[in-house]
Amino acid sequence: MIPRSQTPGAYRKAFLLVLSFSFVLSLAASSISCGGSARTPLPELPPGVLDGILPSVRVEIEKAYKNARSHPNDAAANGRLGMVFHAHKVFESADPWYERAHQLAPRVHEWAYYLAIVQQVLGKNEEATATFREAIRLKPEYWQARLKLADHLLSRNEVGDSLALYEELLKQPYPPADAYFGQGRILSTRGETQAAIQAFERACELAPNFGAAHYAVALAYRDSGDKERSELHMKRYTRDPSGIQAFADPLMVAVNRLNAGAFVHVRRAEDLVAAGRLKDATKEMEEALRLDPTAEAAHANLIELYWKTGDWDKAEEHYKQVIRINPDSARSHFNYGMLMLQMSRYKAAAAAFDLTLEINPNDFRALTQSGRALEGADQMAAAEKRYRKALGINARSRDTNYLLGVLLMKTKRAQEGLQHLKETLEPEDEKTPSYLAEIASAYAKSGNRGEAKSHYEKAIRMATAANLTKLVPQLQKELMEMESKVR
Repeated sequence: MIPRSQTPGAYRKAFLLVLSFSFVLSLAASSISCGGSARTPLPELPPGVLDGILPSVRVEIEKAYKNARSHPNDAAANGRLGMVFHAHKVFESADPWYERAHQLAPRVHEWAYYLAIVQQVLGKNEEATATFREAIRLKPEYWQARLKLADHLLSRNEVGDSLALYEELLKQPYPPADAYFGQGRILSTRGETQAAIQAFERACELAPNFGAAHYAVALAYRDSGDKERSELHMKRYTRDPSGIQAFADPLMVAVNRLNAGAFVHVRRAEDLVAAGRLKDATKEMEEALRLDPTAEAAHANLIELYWKTGDWDKAEEHYKQVIRINPDSARSHFNYGMLMLQMSRYKAAAAAFDLTLEINPNDFRALTQSGRALEGADQMAAAEKRYRKALGINARSRDTNYLLGVLLMKTKRAQEGLQHLKETLEPEDEKTPSYLAEIASAYAKSGNRGEAKSHYEKAIRMATAANLTKLVPQLQKELMEMESKVR
C-alpha cells in the first residue's frame, strides 16, 4: 500500500507504474493464451496513427482505431484496423497492425496472408517469403497464397521454386489462368518458346480479357515467326491493354470492399466514356477524387477527358497531381503526351511519350504517338524510326501505317508510302472514306490520275452511304481540283 503521507505527484507515479505493469502482464497472458510466445514483444501502438490520413477516409480509420485501442489484445480488432489501412493503400500503417494480429492469433491464416502481402509491397522480401509460407502451412487448401508466393519468388528471380509452385497449382482440378501465365513467363525466359506459347494460350482461354497474357503470347508468336497469330493476339491486347485477370481471392475481396467508394465511381465513369457521355464521366471521376484524392486512375482519366473536352488547364493540373502520387504512371504520361500534341507542343509531347516508353519500351501506341511528336518537331528520320518500331510490334496498326505512309509520301517515297496507306482500308468503317481520300491524293501526286479519280469516287460513295455530310463536299472539292489541274 502507498502511504498517504506521500505527495500527490509521487502517488500518481506509483499508480501509473502499477497500471503499466498490469497492462504488460495482460499482454503477456493474452499472447500465451492465443498461442504466441511471451518472449516476442507485440508491436507498440504507433503514436500519431491518424497523422496525414485523408479526410475522406478518416471516419472509417478512426472507428477501427478506436475499436483496436479499446481491445488491444483482440486479434480481430487489430487485424480489422490493418485491413482498413490496407484498403486505402496506407501499407506502412497496415504492417504493424497485421503483425500484431498475427502474433495475437498465430494459428489464424488470414493475418499471416495479409501480413505477407503488405510485407511484399513494402519490399520486405525475406519476411514476405517466410510469412507466405506460414500462411500456406496454416491453410494449405487456400491456393491463392501459393500463387502469391510463386509470383513473389519470380519477381526475386527465384525461378526454380517459383516454377515448382506454378506447376503444383496447375495440377488442381480448376487451375487459375495466372499460374499458366507465370509458367509461360519462366519458360519464355528459358528460351522454350513453344512451351511458353502453350502456357500463354491456356491463360488466354481461361481469361479472355487477360491483357498481359495476350501481349506475352503475341510477342512469343512473333519471335517464332508466326505473324498471323501474333497479330491476332496483339489486336486482342489493344482492345483492353489494362485488362487484368483478377483471380478469385475472397480474403482480398474483403479488404477491397472497405474502399469501394472511389473505385465504383471510376468504373461508372469508364462506362460513360464508352457511351460517349464525356461530361457525365468527368463528374463521376471528380466524385472519385473527392472520396480519394490519391486515386491514380481518376487523375489519369481526367487528363484525357479534359483534353478531349478542351479544358487543357485542368488536364495539365491533373497530370501534375498524378505524377506526384506515382511518377511511373505510364497511362498518365501517355495521356499528357496526347494533350501536348493537341496543343502543338511537340517537344513536351515527345518527352512525355519517352517517359511512357521508359516504363514499357514495347508500347506501340506510345511509339506511334512519339513519332507524331517528332514529326511535328521536324525530326523526320527519328519519327520514321518510331513508326517502324511500332509496326514491328503491331504490323496491322491502322494509325501507324497511315502516319508512316503519309511521312513516306512527304519524303518522296510514293510507292512504299502507298503500300502502308493501303493497310488502312480494313476494316471498312466511317474512317475508310478519309483513308481512301489520302490514297487518292497520293496517287495524284505520283501522276496516276486514273487511280486517284477511282479512289476519290469510291470515297465519296462510302461517305454518302455513311451520311458523313461534312466530308462529302470536301471530297468532291478535292476531286474537282485534281481534274481541273489535268485540264
